[in-house]
Parts: sequence; structure tokens; C-alpha cells
Amino acid sequence: RTDNEEQPKHKSMAADEAYFIAKEILATERTYLKDLEVLTVWFRSAVVKEDAMPADLMTLLFSNIDPIYEFHRGFLREVEQRLALWEGSSDTHVPGGHQRIGDILLRNMHQLKGFTSCFQRHDEVLTELEKATKRLKKLEAVYREFELQKVCYLPLNAFLLKPIQRLLHYRLLLGRLCTHYGPAHPDHADCHDALQAITEVTSTLQHSLA
Repeated sequence: RTDNEEQPKHKSMAADEAYFIAKEILATERTYLKDLEVLTVWFRSAVVKEDAMPADLMTLLFSNIDPIYEFHRGFLREVEQRLALWEGSSDTHVPGGHQRIGDILLRNMHQLKGFTSCFQRHDEVLTELEKATKRLKKLEAVYREFELQKVCYLPLNAFLLKPIQRLLHYRLLLGRLCTHYGPAHPDHADCHDALQAITEVTSTLQHSLA
């Protein structure tokens, strides 16, 4: 009786590991999107209200972060929809079934490659913002005041670093999925290709990641 019970349990645990990683992607993506909103919504509102940031710096900062934010809104919706289907499905090992995440990750990691230029401008954004806050007292005051607000629960620079750190987190989670699945699993190929895609992005950003 014990042997008969153990085998399905083992299969369930194997499926659960991929599910838990997918849930981790979902939970951390939600948090990450809220972190981006500290910049795209709250910090933008603060500097616009006080007319504290030069137009060229506004353009540099938000033309860099807004496209990334919009991308992740779409990615989050896809992951939410897949997890909802996964939780209502029993097609654990059916190719093309809902209990997988690799196809979504592959498509979106390839799309992230299109934002490489945004990630590469990251150091420039940080440098120019730092120079401007030293040069412009009004901007410095708004910056410091914003960091004291509850919504800004980390130093502002930490939020500016989030997009780069998120790439590393994807790489870590995809590595875990590939290890968990093994080459024979129907979702492994997509996860492996997604891992390669995100590794290509991070390899172009060694300076920012150092």
C-alpha cells in the first residue's frame, strides 16, 4: 500500500516544484512591477509637480524606464493567466498543456533582448541623475523629500537598479527550472532557450552587473 501511495506522491512533488517556481516568478513579478511604479508613477509625479527636473534628464530617465515597465505589465498578465489555467488543469505531462511556463518565458526573454539598449544606458541614467542633484538644489530637495516618503521604502538608487537585478533573477529561476525538468521533459527545451536568451542580455551588461 505504501509503495502505491508513494509513486503518485513523488510525481506530484516533481510537478509541484515547477509550479512553485512559476508561482515565485508570478509573486516576484508583481513586487517588481510595484517597485517600477515608485519611479514611473510616484517619483515622476513628485518632480513634475515641483518642476524640478530638466526636460532632457526627464526624457533620459523615463524613456529608459517606461518601455520596460510596459513590457513587464504585459508579461505579468501572461504569467497570471497561465497560472490560473495551471491551477485548474490536470494535464501535468501533456505537451502543449497548461502546466508549463517555458513557452511564455521563452517569448518574453526574447522580447527583453529588444530592451538591451535601455539596460545599457542604465549607468548613464544613474550618473546624470547624480550630477543633476548635485547641481540643482530644487531637484536635490525633491529627491531627498521623496526618499522620506513611505512609498520609497528603499534609497531611490535601489529602485533604479531593479531592472538590471531582475534580469539576474530570471536567469536564476530559469536555471532552476532547467535543472528540475531535465532534458527529457517537454518544457525543458523552451526553458533552456529562454535561459540562453536572458544570458545573452546579461553578458552584454557585465559593467552594470559588476
